[in-house]
Amino acid sequence: MLTDTFLDRSPVWLIYAGTVLLLLAANEIGFRLGIWRRSRMPEGEKAPATAIVGSTLGLLAFMLAFTFGMSGSRFEDLRVWRDASALALDLSRLARQFPADERYELATQLRRAARSIPANIAEGAGSQSAGTFLRHIGIALGSTAEVENHLICGRDEGYITPEVCHQLRERAANIRGLLVLLARSLARARARR
Repeated sequence: MLTDTFLDRSPVWLIYAGTVLLLLAANEIGFRLGIWRRSRMPEGEKAPATAIVGSTLGLLAFMLAFTFGMSGSRFEDLRVWRDASALALDLSRLARQFPADERYELATQLRRAARSIPANIAEGAGSQSAGTFLRHIGIALGSTAEVENHLICGRDEGYITPEVCHQLRERAANIRGLLVLLARSLARARARR
């Protein structure tokens, strides 16, 4: 799940204003350090620009780290992605046990739907936009329903035992619940902006 951090709760203008103030403060500090260093040097000797250059480079490194830190969490850190990936792997193994005449029908559809869930979570998490992430969560929810449908078909056709079908549908329902919670969190974050 996404965590609600200070940056998530802050308006964008406040983040920009804080970044600009930080930039101005770092340049001012670098300038004043340069003046102080120059005042301590013997007359006629040229002052190196290392203080100003050092403070500017340090600020640039800080801003890059801050910017990449704001880009959001990696999709692998999301519990829903980990659960969906594990389910997709288990369903892929199960589909290999289907009869030969179903290998290119139900088995393929089940694998594709199962793989679509973590793939859409990953793509949405990498989008940098709450709206796009929400759209991909919606697609993942649809794929979750498709997986459940294919499991019921497999059970009804005798390829999956009722117990295994129930266990896998429970896992899919758990993933659906996590997706819904993630979608609500994203919708709240989007509404605050």
